Amino acid sequence: MLATSTDGLTFTRLNEILTDQGDVPDVVQDSSGRIYVYYTGWTVGNELNKTCVAISDDNGETWIYKKVVFNGFDQITLPVDPDIQILSNGTFRLYGTSDPGDGDGPRTYYMEGTDGITFTKKGVSFTGNNTEVLDPSTVLIGDTWHIYSGGVPQNNQHGVSSDGKTFTYEGLVQLVNEGKYY
Repeated sequence: MLATSTDGLTFTRLNEILTDQGDVPDVVQDSSGRIYVYYTGWTVGNELNKTCVAISDDNGETWIYKKVVFNGFDQITLPVDPDIQILSNGTFRLYGTSDPGDGDGPRTYYMEGTDGITFTKKGVSFTGNNTEVLDPSTVLIGDTWHIYSGGVPQNNQHGVSSDGKTFTYEGLVQLVNEGKYY
């Protein structure tokens, strides 16, 4: 469902559906004003659990939909749980959850691309405290990148990085508001 906000805290519902069965959405706007909404689509055609992007050139009035293309994930699962950043040079950096099947569980990978649709795997970005890390969320505060990743009930694993590529585990963080864990 779409909603708008002038302050990022209070939202007004538009009663418009962007996608059905979308999960873990994340949004960015590029320097030209184009809006990109990334999400995991539970059913996309005959495929399950695919990362998709909805793109709007007219401030959200109309949308085109694309499956995100991942290069470099030939031997492991394709990433889900997208978290997107646009770097100062215009490069799209996408973080996502993938499990290489080595018995150590899912971890966060980072990928980069220039068109917002096609991404190339660059490497493992975050492994947390060696437990499942899911649903990454990143933010650049000053000169330090922060990552928060779920996977542990009622706790988020927190990591920091100077370059936003490889994060060092800092500890568990509980995000609580009005007695509810997030």
